[in-house]
Amino acid sequence: MDAAFGCSLGIPFGAFGTSGIPCRLAATGDYPPSLRSPWRAADESIPNAAKALLGHLHTPYIKIGLSDEDFFANPEHPARVFLDRAIAASAIWVDEIDLKSGIYPHLKDAVFNIVRLRRQSNEDFEKFTRELDEEVSALENRFQVMEKRSMENEQDKEQLLLAKEAAQRATANIFGGQAVPAYCKRFIDEVWVDYLTLLQLREEGDGESEAWKDACKLGQRILWISTSEEHGLGRAAQIETLAQQIRNQVGALLPHQERKIEEFIEALYTPAEAEEETEAIPPPPTEEAETPVSIDQQTLDLYNKLRTLPNDTWFEFNSGTDQSYRAKLSWYNPLTDHFLFVSPRGRKSMLMDITKLADQIKKGNVVYFTNVKGSFWNKAMRTIMSMLERNVEPSVTQAQ
Repeated sequence: MDAAFGCSLGIPFGAFGTSGIPCRLAATGDYPPSLRSPWRAADESIPNAAKALLGHLHTPYIKIGLSDEDFFANPEHPARVFLDRAIAASAIWVDEIDLKSGIYPHLKDAVFNIVRLRRQSNEDFEKFTRELDEEVSALENRFQVMEKRSMENEQDKEQLLLAKEAAQRATANIFGGQAVPAYCKRFIDEVWVDYLTLLQLREEGDGESEAWKDACKLGQRILWISTSEEHGLGRAAQIETLAQQIRNQVGALLPHQERKIEEFIEALYTPAEAEEETEAIPPPPTEEAETPVSIDQQTLDLYNKLRTLPNDTWFEFNSGTDQSYRAKLSWYNPLTDHFLFVSPRGRKSMLMDITKLADQIKKGNVVYFTNVKGSFWNKAMRTIMSMLERNVEPSVTQAQ
């Protein structure tokens, strides 16, 4: 295709790195493989199976290029539009592990139907493009719901993890280092931490909300009453007020824990009958100064670039191996620097930390593609023109 392109522009075939071969030989496709690189490898986002399949279009497209002067001049030429759409669909919907799924079976039928035609007309390509678009749309509709569910599930898990960590920190700040009755320790472990976790979720992580401040004050009152040695009517009055607060605040969020809440309140009224032994609650962890981690500028730049990648960016893992597979960035959590990837079918593929992801990219085990839906023709022609300007063999070594 590159040779035909060069000939159509009046560029001698020798300008592509060889000599003495007439332009008419371009129609046979009988020229060195390196000269076909803009056609065969202009876009590394295409899986190898799709490249091999689309390679069957090589001869038909050369014939179109030599016979239809509008082919190179018109970016909306039906044959060009079809190939652009086919490559974009291949980058997303071809699963090399299971070629019977995704777009591959439909694309295979379309390619061989084109090859079998004695003459490929614009109407034929318009028909193939329309059918391909319909198939891609059906795949997108089928798996969008599943992807949304995968993303929401992972978001819920991440939010729950952060909320539980906040609840445990607040609990340690209130009760840490204190010796409390065993019944109080059970209440803290089985009810209180869950209450603060749920409150964090309801308050969307706001540690300065009035509800959160009220909860922390309630915890301090629970600690004081549980460890107080005061007896008599004064204690009973204080417990009555505290019990009402516990029912209103904790019980309202955890109605299924009513039995344990009432057992705790009853134990407050009769601490001697409940249990005599006390249990120490671990003190809050000391905040040790973190040893600064040295990150070189190249890695830091990669971190920042990954953090700004749009959702729907496609990644290839185990790149360059027989076990390579593709997954789409579905969600990035800026609070944890975690990246959620889903398969083309919308199922969760993995949740990866930015440190591991960047390390795999630097090692070449992972690559990502910033524009899988960009025009193949624009990329191929830029490659050809760059090759001509440099007068060197084309080489595509990095996915763009």
